[in-house]
Amino acid sequence: MITSDEGRIASLTALGAWGESALHHLLAERAQERGDSLAVVDQPNCQEWFGREAVQLSFTELDKASDCMASVFLKAGLGRDDCLIVQLPNVAEMIVCYHAASKIGLIVSPIPVQYGAHELRHIAATVSASAMLTCEKFKSTPLASNAETALPDTNILCCGRDMPPIAEMAKVDPESAQRVTDYQQLNPVTANDIITICWT
Repeated sequence: MITSDEGRIASLTALGAWGESALHHLLAERAQERGDSLAVVDQPNCQEWFGREAVQLSFTELDKASDCMASVFLKAGLGRDDCLIVQLPNVAEMIVCYHAASKIGLIVSPIPVQYGAHELRHIAATVSASAMLTCEKFKSTPLASNAETALPDTNILCCGRDMPPIAEMAKVDPESAQRVTDYQQLNPVTANDIITICWT
């Protein structure tokens, strides 16, 4: 989705105020330049409040994981200009999600883990959400079941349930990479495409 008119885009790009690389283009550059360098580090208490061991991802692993997650989104029927509500704590899956969304033109609408049914219904209606990505729980709060109750007509995707574990996503998966590449050829994403709708 591009909301700026072509004249504004051309003017700001010519001035150097706007670049021409989308988020996933920047990731591809980093993965090529220094793929083995550390890109993402979970907080050490990840097990306590997210239910899995903390992980660390290199730029190459982040690229591979985002291909895998993007492929899951495509298989779920999501694609360019669809809006995805994301309710996750500050974990590696959140970073992977942004890059996966960039690769296929999804618009991410991130919301705090404290938001409940009232906020979920309001936001889903406002952005015409096609789906939601969350996790089974944050500490003792059952995020996935809360979302499924609040949004019964929305496709709720759950990390750890509807996609491989993060460590598995970070491995080479030619099928996922090819699915994403094929989609990108038909649906190219530019730096002018919206990637987030944020709430305050």
